[in-house]
Amino acid sequence: MSGNTAESPAGGFPSREERTVVSVSPEVDDVLSVAFDLGTHDLRVYHALIDRPSATTHELAEVVGIDRSNVNRSLGRLRERDLVRRRQRLLQEGGHCYVYTATEIEEARELLRDGLDAWTERARDELRGVLVPEP
Repeated sequence: MSGNTAESPAGGFPSREERTVVSVSPEVDDVLSVAFDLGTHDLRVYHALIDRPSATTHELAEVVGIDRSNVNRSLGRLRERDLVRRRQRLLQEGGHCYVYTATEIEEARELLRDGLDAWTERARDELRGVLVPEP
């Protein structure tokens, strides 16, 4: 089984790139950062999840190169903004762990639009206060 499960758009499964928000350019990262108030670690964790769906905190920490507590904080922020989903996985030896996956592309695009709209409105309010003196 190959790593690429994408088939043609004429009826096949969407590729991972089509299912998740792919932000490879600095400009897109800037938009994500502003719209969702994300930091550098948050964006690095998000990129890692795009490449590795169903990753654990431990796996993400190794890939991103930051400690697990910072990965957990980033995952918390990403989950609060609905950019990441968490589910519980049962372990064969007993117990469980959590795995994380980036949000599907259509939902993430809608969240991004909403986030940009909210940011734009806040910026307008700030500018009104600066440009139009209050009586």
